[in-house]
Amino acid sequence: MPIRAERPTDVIYFEPVDTPLSEAALVAVEKLFAAVGPLLESNNNLFGEWCIADTDLAIMLNRLIANGDQVPERLVAYVRHQ
Repeated sequence: MPIRAERPTDVIYFEPVDTPLSEAALVAVEKLFAAVGPLLESNNNLFGEWCIADTDLAIMLNRLIANGDQVPERLVAYVRHQ
């Protein structure tokens, strides 16, 4: 939830926020990257075939990308694919 609170969906459609991520949000980001990285190593979808979870994850990652936060290139490519 810290990512959603600090990087609302507005950053995708309007403009980025100036504030850096808090320590809690940085921890959440690292957990997110660690959890989804292995799932996307050999797929362009979380579970082999597209599902609604792919859209949810792509939007969450896009909050960070659109705001200029650091996101691994593999995850940026995943968002573009979605």
